[in-house]
Amino acid sequence: MQNDSPLFELYLLEENPECQEVLRILDGQKIKFTRKDISNMIHLQKLLLITGTKIVPCLFIDGVHFQGYQLISKRLGKIL
Repeated sequence: MQNDSPLFELYLLEENPECQEVLRILDGQKIKFTRKDISNMIHLQKLLLITGTKIVPCLFIDGVHFQGYQLISKRLGKIL
């Protein structure tokens, strides 16, 4: 059986207010996602390698990244 649900990964800093807003949206919509706090150097290095920046929140949806609260909330509004 194939799973057609999109894969969500959120790169964040726990203390960042915009990250907290994205978490609130994801949790409120009961979206399953992988949380990757960039205070962990491995997650930071991966984010830098893929995007070239350390801007958070950064949400990957099926491998496509969206950075910053405005862009993420706009994108989530289109798919939810």
